[in-house]
Amino acid sequence: MQALGRNDDALRQMNYAMELNPYDIRTKIYVAWVTWVSRQYDLALKQFESLGDDWGMMCAYREKQMYPEAMAALERWKLGHPSQYRHLQVLPTAAGIFGLEGRKYEAQKLIDELRETARHQYVSGFFFAEAYVGVGQKRPGAHMAGAGLRS
Repeated sequence: MQALGRNDDALRQMNYAMELNPYDIRTKIYVAWVTWVSRQYDLALKQFESLGDDWGMMCAYREKQMYPEAMAALERWKLGHPSQYRHLQVLPTAAGIFGLEGRKYEAQKLIDELRETARHQYVSGFFFAEAYVGVGQKRPGAHMAGAGLRS
C-alpha cells in the first residue's frame, strides 16, 4: 500500500501487524520506514532511535534538515559497518549531507571518489543525483556524461 502512496493505509496495516506480534523486530523496522516515507519524521526518528537504527536516524535527521545530527548518525552507522564504509550507497549519502550542511569541499571529495569508482564499475545515476543535489547542482554537467557507465 505504501508503494501506491497510500501511507495512511500502510501505517494502519503495520500497526495491526504490531498488535499481532509486538516483539517482531522486522515489523518494527518496517513500521519505522513506512512512518519515514509518510514524512512523519519526528515519529520515525523516535522509532529508529528505539531500534538503534543509525541509518534510519540519519535519514530522518536529513529530512528534518538537522545535518550535523545526520552526519553524526552516519558516522555511528559507519563504525558499526566498517566493511561498508565505502559502499556505493554511503558515499553519495555522505556527500549529499556534507553539501546540504555547507561543507562543499568534503562533498566534492566524495563525489570525486564516486566518479573514480564509476570509471571501473557501474554506478547508478541515482547515486550521482543524491550527491549533486547536496551541493546544489541539479545537473552534474557535461563532464559527468556517461559517468554511470563502465569505461
